[in-house]
Amino acid sequence: MHKEYSNKIDNKYKLIELENVINRPSLIEYNKFSEVMRRYITMALKGLLTPEEALNKAQKEIENIN
Repeated sequence: MHKEYSNKIDNKYKLIELENVINRPSLIEYNKFSEVMRRYITMALKGLLTPEEALNKAQKEIENIN
C-alpha cells in the first residue's frame, strides 16, 4: 500500500475517534467519586450487593463527599 494513502486512512480513523471523544466529568472531587463508584460496582459484580443497592449506597456516599 502506498504510504500517502495509508496515512490518509489512518487520519480518517483518528478523526472518527476524535469526533467521539468524551471527557471525564468535570468534578472537583473526581478521584473520590471514581473510587466510590469502583468500589460499589465491584461489590455488585461480585454479587455482594444488587446493582440497585450498590448504586443507592454509592449515591449516599457521594452526596457526603466534601
